[in-house]
Amino acid sequence: MMQLMLKILWPPLRNLFIPVFLNCWLAKRSLENMFNDLHRAMQKSQSALSQQLTILSATLLCLVFTSVCGIQHFQRAGHRHLNLFQSTYYVVVTFSTVGYGDFVPDIWPSQLYMVIMICVALIVLPTQLSQFRALKFEQLAFTWMERQKLGGSYSSHRAQSEKHVVVCSTTLHADTIMDFLNEFYAHPLLQDYYVVLLSPMELDTTMRMILQVPIWAQRVIYIQGSCLKDGDLARARMNEAEACFILAARNYADKTAADEHTILRSWAVKDFAPSVPQYVQIFRPEHKLHVKFAEHVVCEDEFKYALLANNCTCPGASTLSNGDACIFREGQQSPEEWHRLYGKCSGNEIYHIVLGDSRFFGEYEGKSFTYASFHSHRKYGVALVGVRPAELPEFYEDTILLNPGPRHIMKKDDTCYYMSITKEENSAFVVNQNQNSGLEPAKEGEYCM
Repeated sequence: MMQLMLKILWPPLRNLFIPVFLNCWLAKRSLENMFNDLHRAMQKSQSALSQQLTILSATLLCLVFTSVCGIQHFQRAGHRHLNLFQSTYYVVVTFSTVGYGDFVPDIWPSQLYMVIMICVALIVLPTQLSQFRALKFEQLAFTWMERQKLGGSYSSHRAQSEKHVVVCSTTLHADTIMDFLNEFYAHPLLQDYYVVLLSPMELDTTMRMILQVPIWAQRVIYIQGSCLKDGDLARARMNEAEACFILAARNYADKTAADEHTILRSWAVKDFAPSVPQYVQIFRPEHKLHVKFAEHVVCEDEFKYALLANNCTCPGASTLSNGDACIFREGQQSPEEWHRLYGKCSGNEIYHIVLGDSRFFGEYEGKSFTYASFHSHRKYGVALVGVRPAELPEFYEDTILLNPGPRHIMKKDDTCYYMSITKEENSAFVVNQNQNSGLEPAKEGEYCM
């Protein structure tokens, strides 16, 4: 700036050339100082590698830029003038030791300048590389390995263009994760969702092999981190997730301690992303109060004891509930017919639909529940097991009536709960409106009810 002011104030100096392009070295120095200041605020695992590589790239860029601008200026006094592109081409070719000879400096100042710049490059670059290699190589290699273990991050661009859910767990056991993935992707509307696994533990060999399978490698992303750290939640884009699943750790001998960790994670997610629905798994019923803000809370002990109690009054209730809640594909390739029938029937699940919108139950409006259940199973092979009436007192509005008997008359706004291999909307069955009311019963093995 001082040189420019002198040129303006003193006319004899107005024709003096000032190499302003040398300011790029000042910019490089400022970049180093900026990195030193930002290094405290940035995560070390993410800044050390990028800082050293950026400084090395900036040094190389400054050498090339200085050589290009200098050779272009010196060639103004020669017989052949070079533009910026030709100067860049000449410098790159010269530094790469190729030397085609199609562009050469024709005056000795230009030749001397290039000799000096080559000597500077031979001194500066090895010095930078030696520092990079001797002082930082082991650290950078360690940092790179740590970043590979961390699993990277879920980019904001992907979070805006794709839908994803975050699964938080202390440990990632292969059986637990595979059960979750199979159940999650069993729903046809969730096929385009991505699953982000957030865990403070490293992946074991089994989990690494699972995540390398093509069906999971394209849809499952692993990030090593803790739900208690806002930085790790930001890496998983928790505030942009469709849902958060917090799985209880099964390797804890003390279930109360495991619930305490789960509650802390749930609170941390609630503080960071209050609008994201949570699905929390805990062990003790008395701890449900602490996560009552969650969208759904699954208490393992409560569910287990309820199954045992119902199994006492109704033998086989636990097997029925397990078959309805889980996806089964066993026995479908077995040569035994009963294996295939059992495997097919174990795939039944419970669905619901409003009677007025149903093709299966719509014709039974005004009929009793037992009549609708008997004839829908005989006609379509589905089992109507319960109903939620549209008109109930305020404190009974969410009540589901299981087998209410012949006194309940089906209404258009009632919600029907039925068991079937697939829900009605995905069924290829077409109702024939002109068929007679007298129907033949379903063939044995054709339906599972």
